[in-house]
Amino acid sequence: MFSSYLKIAFRNLSKRMGYSLLNVIGLAIGMTCCLLIFQYVSFERSYDRFPKRANDIVRLRLDSYQQGKLAWKSATIYPSIARNIKKDLTEV
Repeated sequence: MFSSYLKIAFRNLSKRMGYSLLNVIGLAIGMTCCLLIFQYVSFERSYDRFPKRANDIVRLRLDSYQQGKLAWKSATIYPSIARNIKKDLTEV
């Protein structure tokens, strides 16, 4: 029974060669794009996970409030913050 399915499949592929080639190329391009996207997502999720204590890494952020509302956020902080954090927080 399986051999008859294979015979029918190859017969249809040989009859409509252009259509079959277009489908196979489309499938190959789709699978390639899917694999590349998965690889990119895997790389982005593994960012900064290589240290042994990766969960202890934090990001400091400078927030500016005006009249009780958040005006802007910045990923930069003042250099003197390290000295103050070491002095005030014993776990650092």
